[in-house]
Amino acid sequence: MIIRKATSNDIDDISSLIIEVTDKNPNHYSPEQITAWKKYNTPSEIKKQMNDRLMFCAIKNNKIIGTIALKDDFILGFYVCYSVRKMGIGTKLLDYLEKYASEKNITKLKLTSTPSAFKFYKNRGYAIKANVTLSIYGIDYPETEMEKKIPDKIYS
Repeated sequence: MIIRKATSNDIDDISSLIIEVTDKNPNHYSPEQITAWKKYNTPSEIKKQMNDRLMFCAIKNNKIIGTIALKDDFILGFYVCYSVRKMGIGTKLLDYLEKYASEKNITKLKLTSTPSAFKFYKNRGYAIKANVTLSIYGIDYPETEMEKKIPDKIYS
């Protein structure tokens, strides 16, 4: 597996990955929430998102199996294909992003966690900051804001 910066050639595959994960519905979202989330992650929306954040892809056998993004000090768009879950892909993506942040002198990373990802982040040192509600196309999503201090140049 390799992790690399996403390019415009990856837009359709990133969108498909996010839609696949959304269809599995691990957070028990309502039909309205699922529809809004899919609309927010169409290829045209992913293309727009690429303009304001840095996206990375995990690739195995020429297929995108995971993606993660960083906007300033905020982690966004973190998804792993269901067929490779529980194989360490998410951990490798998060480690990669934390190393990148350390190299860029980012001292703290923040994110909002869905209910299904909460334990994953907590086990990796992210602390709860607040319960928050995100609104996408007027539809609310309850999440947990979390953050982690990134030690200076801990990765060599």
